[in-house]
Amino acid sequence: MTEVEDATIKFEAKKIALKQSKDGTVVTLVVHPSDTANIAPLWETWTGQRYVVVMAGMDDEEQPVSTNVATAAKKAIQQAGILCRDPAFQNWLTGEAGTYIADNEMCAKALCEILGVNSRTEMKENHEARSAFLDIRDRFNRSIGHGA
Repeated sequence: MTEVEDATIKFEAKKIALKQSKDGTVVTLVVHPSDTANIAPLWETWTGQRYVVVMAGMDDEEQPVSTNVATAAKKAIQQAGILCRDPAFQNWLTGEAGTYIADNEMCAKALCEILGVNSRTEMKENHEARSAFLDIRDRFNRSIGHGA
């Protein structure tokens, strides 16, 4: 096990409140009584102790629920892949990039350079690059007569 795994406290909880304070956002969770023993280590630390928190929503079948942001990021990455294989987009991006784009690999490289990323998959975490890609996609769609 890694050091992080050794230090984790695992439990299921429900969000019951979300509010703002002068220090940030306050998330209130309720822990089921069957998981109370799992959170005992929280009582051992002082108020103000920092934690890394990872949360995933669960559906009724105990499967993780994707967030809207994660879904949008995945969609943008897929759209970038599709557009880079489109000869019309390659031709349009040739004009935008100022360099001839002959195939999907060259298109992907040029798009990454424009977005300031090494790979289109970086749009998952890089919100600025994803926003820039969406702008490029929308400008391309308008140029060929499609709505954004």
